[in-house]
Amino acid sequence: MNRNLVMPRKNGVTSLRYIFAYVLIIFHYNVLSGHDVFWLLQGEFSVKAFFILTGFLTFYSYFKRPGTKEFAKRRFKRLVPSYAFVIMLSFLACSLISEYSFSEYFSSPQSFKYLISNLLFLNFLCPDLPGVFTNNLSPAVNGSLWTMKVDIMFYITVPLLYYLFRKYPKRWVLLAILAITILYNEIFEYLYIHFGNSLYLMLKRQIGGQYIYFLVGMCIYFYYQQIHSQRRWLLPISVIIFLVGSYYHSWEYVTAFCYAVIIMELSLNTKILSRFSEVPNITYGLYLFHFPVIQTLLHFKVNEWSHTGCCMLTLAIVTLLSIMSYQLIEKRIR
Repeated sequence: MNRNLVMPRKNGVTSLRYIFAYVLIIFHYNVLSGHDVFWLLQGEFSVKAFFILTGFLTFYSYFKRPGTKEFAKRRFKRLVPSYAFVIMLSFLACSLISEYSFSEYFSSPQSFKYLISNLLFLNFLCPDLPGVFTNNLSPAVNGSLWTMKVDIMFYITVPLLYYLFRKYPKRWVLLAILAITILYNEIFEYLYIHFGNSLYLMLKRQIGGQYIYFLVGMCIYFYYQQIHSQRRWLLPISVIIFLVGSYYHSWEYVTAFCYAVIIMELSLNTKILSRFSEVPNITYGLYLFHFPVIQTLLHFKVNEWSHTGCCMLTLAIVTLLSIMSYQLIEKRIR
């Protein structure tokens, strides 16, 4: 194992999380508003970066403090209280702007389907509430929550993988996971192309399709010393391959590894980013709150005044809500 790996106390992980969280907010604002507020990165790169960081940091944490029960307890405290609060807050607050009356809203089967599905991390089963955001481009209350079930599934696999890594050579375990991931992706890609059913595309997007990014983060954890020692040539080559490969879907598996090299080198070895390592990490709140805030501002047509102004107002409101959530919920529970 890689128990000797010690992350520098001052690192750029938190800084990168902030960058990618705000990128995702702007990306979702553009998608939901049908407008383009300029930003350098696409939202999909943010999601992939978070999965890579999750793969690296989860195994770093688990191998430092192994134990399924303790790991589950830590993950529960980190994820569930804030998540449940946002679901309940959205459910109650949306009753104020629904086209339905209070009695119709709270007695609607859709309301309780939304509540139960989302509390169980199954946002895709019922992403919208009755009479809410019906005039927006999308009626989804918090469409970004689809990644939560993917994260949960990642975490569920960790104790099993820990057992396999202790029992078998890690390179063979990693290769087996890679083979399964590629097989999963290619099967559903083939089915979608030949039958045209969007269900296959949705299934491809789930844990099997995203596991490649969790996996490459895991690989960086196990082989970090070797990769870091070759960074002078490996990092620039990774940047070139990533930039070129981003335009070719068939390069996905190679670009995933290159992206992981870039992300982790920036995280652990960039002085500028490490200067902000002591800043409280409110990025989970940014992720949870941003989608319903955007939808609410669009519902009240704030964007008609100014798209840039509406986007900036979104960033300000979401940041304020995230700070409050961090201070009142996350910090106290942890």
